Amino acid sequence: LVAERTKAGQLLVHSLCESYQRQPDEKILSLQEKHDCDLQTAVKDYVAGMTDAYAFLQAEERGALSDDVAEVLGL
Repeated sequence: LVAERTKAGQLLVHSLCESYQRQPDEKILSLQEKHDCDLQTAVKDYVAGMTDAYAFLQAEERGALSDDVAEVLGL
């Protein structure tokens, strides 16, 4: 169960990062400009700072939360 939930969490973070890299929002672009870094670094830093609940919400809103991951995580 722990390994399954860990894998689901990794998939969620990976999907969320891919979504933000394809379509960065203003928060990502602002972070990128503020820290003078590339898009990938801004996305990584932004997602790393999310709470679990906020990451789930953003993944769901962006269509990056697969049914399999949601089921494993009990969402």
